[in-house]
Amino acid sequence: MTISETVGWLVQEISDLLDAGAVGLYEFVDELNDPARPMPLDQRQVIARQALERLLGQGNVEIQRRRWGSFDNLGTVSPADLPADPWRGPGEDGEYLAIVRS
Repeated sequence: MTISETVGWLVQEISDLLDAGAVGLYEFVDELNDPARPMPLDQRQVIARQALERLLGQGNVEIQRRRWGSFDNLGTVSPADLPADPWRGPGEDGEYLAIVRS
């Protein structure tokens, strides 16, 4: 599968997950963690970034700060304000970044 095909596949997977609710950005990278087709973390992050950009380009999703175990929006984050590593899972305080349909 080419990188473009992998990005398209990931966009579809995340879109399907969005039908059920918020999707953590860490899940983008996790979806690409396939032992049958190992891929370096930095490559997974590049693909995840491209998929996120494609989803944001559709105009019907936004990035939010969330806390694990809660459904509350703790604040909307613009793509320009993403941290250097937006793919981290929930930290000690349970906070993480997620996309949701707007």
